[in-house]
Amino acid sequence: MLDTTIINTLLTKESIFTVLFVFMLFRQIKHSEEQEVRSRDREEKLTTFLNDMKNEFANLVKQYERLSEDVEDIKNHIDKDDKKGSD
Repeated sequence: MLDTTIINTLLTKESIFTVLFVFMLFRQIKHSEEQEVRSRDREEKLTTFLNDMKNEFANLVKQYERLSEDVEDIKNHIDKDDKKGSD
């Protein structure tokens, strides 16, 4: 009878730990899936942000090039005026 009580107690403890293990395993799997979704969303947002920054930088480069051309035109115009005035 004592042996049966000990065996039942051990089985009950093992059953509790088995149930706890399975519960924690499924909980961890669910948490991992949620983390995966959050990671994908964050990655998508960062990719979008970087693409937007790339486009914005390209626009700034174009504006700089136009400004640089305008400055060159102004310098050339001033040089022509100086040459006409000194002749």
